[in-house]
Amino acid sequence: DLTREGARGHEFIVLVEGEADVVRKGRLVAALSPGDFVGEIALVTGAPRTATVRTRGPARVLVLGAAGFRTLMRDVPSIQAKVLTAVAVRLPPE
Repeated sequence: DLTREGARGHEFIVLVEGEADVVRKGRLVAALSPGDFVGEIALVTGAPRTATVRTRGPARVLVLGAAGFRTLMRDVPSIQAKVLTAVAVRLPPE
Protein backbone atom coordinates (compact mmCIF):
# COMPACT_ATOMS: atom_id res chain seq x y z
CA ASP A 1 0.00 0.00 0.00
CA LEU A 2 1.24 3.46 -0.91
CA THR A 3 -1.42 5.16 1.22
CA ARG A 4 -4.06 4.02 3.71
CA GLU A 5 -7.51 5.59 3.85
CA GLY A 6 -7.95 7.55 7.09
CA ALA A 7 -4.22 7.78 7.88
CA ARG A 8 -2.37 11.06 8.18
CA GLY A 9 -0.51 11.90 5.01
CA HIS A 10 2.95 13.40 4.87
CA GLU A 11 4.08 12.41 1.36
CA PHE A 12 3.34 13.21 -2.26
CA ILE A 13 3.84 10.11 -4.40
CA VAL A 14 4.37 9.91 -8.17
CA LEU A 15 3.99 6.51 -9.83
CA VAL A 16 7.06 6.15 -12.09
CA GLU A 17 6.60 2.51 -13.15
CA GLY A 18 3.81 0.02 -12.51
CA GLU A 19 0.10 0.30 -11.88
CA ALA A 20 -1.98 0.97 -8.78
CA ASP A 21 -5.61 0.92 -7.68
CA VAL A 22 -7.34 3.63 -5.67
CA VAL A 23 -9.86 2.20 -3.21
CA ARG A 24 -12.28 4.30 -1.14
CA LYS A 25 -14.61 2.68 1.38
CA GLY A 26 -13.80 -0.72 -0.10
CA ARG A 27 -14.69 0.27 -3.67
CA LEU A 28 -12.31 0.70 -6.59
CA VAL A 29 -12.58 4.32 -7.69
CA ALA A 30 -9.60 4.72 -10.04
CA ALA A 31 -6.69 2.97 -11.69
CA LEU A 32 -3.30 4.66 -11.86
CA SER A 33 -0.50 4.34 -14.39
CA PRO A 34 2.97 5.86 -14.70
CA GLY A 35 2.91 9.63 -14.32
CA ASP A 36 -0.12 9.65 -12.02
CA PHE A 37 0.28 11.01 -8.49
CA VAL A 38 -1.38 10.67 -5.09
CA GLY A 39 -1.11 12.25 -1.67
CA GLU A 40 -1.89 15.80 -2.68
CA ILE A 41 -5.21 16.05 -0.84
CA ALA A 42 -3.70 15.32 2.57
CA LEU A 43 -0.83 17.74 1.96
CA VAL A 44 -2.98 20.58 0.62
CA THR A 45 -5.92 20.25 3.04
CA GLY A 46 -4.34 18.66 6.12
CA ALA A 47 -7.16 16.10 6.12
CA PRO A 48 -6.53 12.36 6.54
CA ARG A 49 -5.94 10.24 3.42
CA THR A 50 -9.16 9.91 1.44
CA ALA A 51 -8.31 6.53 -0.10
CA THR A 52 -6.03 3.53 -0.01
CA VAL A 53 -3.69 3.29 -2.98
CA ARG A 54 -2.33 -0.20 -3.61
CA THR A 55 0.13 -1.21 -6.31
CA ARG A 56 -0.87 -4.14 -8.51
CA GLY A 57 2.68 -5.52 -8.49
CA PRO A 58 6.21 -4.24 -8.56
CA ALA A 59 6.36 -0.47 -8.93
CA ARG A 60 8.79 2.41 -8.78
CA VAL A 61 7.65 5.59 -7.10
CA LEU A 62 9.02 9.03 -6.39
CA VAL A 63 8.21 10.19 -2.88
CA LEU A 64 8.39 13.82 -1.76
CA GLY A 65 7.95 14.77 1.88
CA ALA A 66 5.86 17.76 2.87
CA ALA A 67 8.76 20.24 2.57
CA GLY A 68 9.72 18.95 -0.89
CA PHE A 69 6.08 19.12 -1.96
CA ARG A 70 5.80 22.76 -0.84
CA THR A 71 8.99 23.61 -2.74
CA LEU A 72 7.70 21.88 -5.88
CA MET A 73 4.40 23.75 -5.64
CA ARG A 74 6.17 27.09 -5.17
CA ASP A 75 8.83 26.63 -7.85
CA VAL A 76 6.87 24.90 -10.64
CA PRO A 77 3.60 26.75 -11.38
CA SER A 78 2.54 24.23 -14.04
CA ILE A 79 2.67 21.43 -11.45
CA GLN A 80 0.82 23.60 -8.95
CA ALA A 81 -2.10 24.03 -11.35
CA LYS A 82 -2.29 20.27 -12.05
CA VAL A 83 -2.14 19.37 -8.37
CA LEU A 84 -4.80 21.88 -7.32
CA THR A 85 -7.07 20.73 -10.14
CA ALA A 86 -6.62 17.14 -8.94
CA VAL A 87 -7.53 18.16 -5.38
CA ALA A 88 -10.73 19.79 -6.59
CA VAL A 89 -11.72 16.79 -8.71
CA ARG A 90 -10.70 14.08 -6.24
CA LEU A 91 -12.14 15.41 -2.99
CA PRO A 92 -14.86 12.95 -2.00
CA PRO A 93 -18.34 14.38 -1.41
CA GLU A 94 -19.21 14.86 2.25
